[in-house]
Amino acid sequence: MITVIIEIAAIGPFGDHRVTGDLMASLLLLPILMAWAVGPYAVANKFAHEAEGSQSWAFVSLQVVMAVPALWIYGEAFFFSQGQDPQLGLIFVIIPIYQFVAVLAVYYALRMWTRHRG
Repeated sequence: MITVIIEIAAIGPFGDHRVTGDLMASLLLLPILMAWAVGPYAVANKFAHEAEGSQSWAFVSLQVVMAVPALWIYGEAFFFSQGQDPQLGLIFVIIPIYQFVAVLAVYYALRMWTRHRG
């Protein structure tokens, strides 16, 4: 939820479009980037619901471990940095790639663990 709020503040109608002049492009791209930024959490949530017992806690804790550094990076880039670089929006594209990799790594690690145990 906080990721979506930061994204709306960064590239949505509240962003500084006097510099770039592409308000319509930002508004059209906003739903796609929102889905991409929240996607790793949705996939981890789906895996948590499908997991059995204590394995679901691995995905819940993974969501917290993924969210804390991502929110710090988003906040640092958009609210605390001094310069306004137009390429800062790429953070919303790059960070979810690492998060998807982390979710898939935990998923396959848990699958291998359950096969090894039984």
